Amino acid sequence: MNIHLKSSFDDLPDLVLFNLFFYFKSGDLIYTFYNYSLRLNQLLYEKHYLTNLNLSNLSLKQFLSICNENTETSIFNENVLKLCINELYSCNNLKILNSNNLFQKLSNLKSIQLIATQRCTENWKICMIIVKKLKVRSRTLSRGLFEDY
Repeated sequence: MNIHLKSSFDDLPDLVLFNLFFYFKSGDLIYTFYNYSLRLNQLLYEKHYLTNLNLSNLSLKQFLSICNENTETSIFNENVLKLCINELYSCNNLKILNSNNLFQKLSNLKSIQLIATQRCTENWKICMIIVKKLKVRSRTLSRGLFEDY
């Protein structure tokens, strides 16, 4: 008697998935697993990966992919409390978020972190203008880092 058992990634126990999540950077975890299944989305929310969005390690292409997701299932929503975006593309990412009206969906955003290097200083004024328009409760500027965490 030959029995074929089928299983899928979504059948793994929560503990195994949490252990697997540990090996991913936050942005890669969201890019890889978000919208795979309702269960995985719930696990990501449970561990605050989707309330404290750290997208700082994503490439511009990955960031654009996340920004262009279906608006009904977008990670940019009222559940996001903290947002951290990419060092190399922080100015461009801010413009993308602003032009796609995604900041409007971040109605409970309490904190934003923009990591910028000296390569980004020409666009820094544009970043500051966009950030000042946001109604984010806390924000401070220090050399090379705009942070509220």
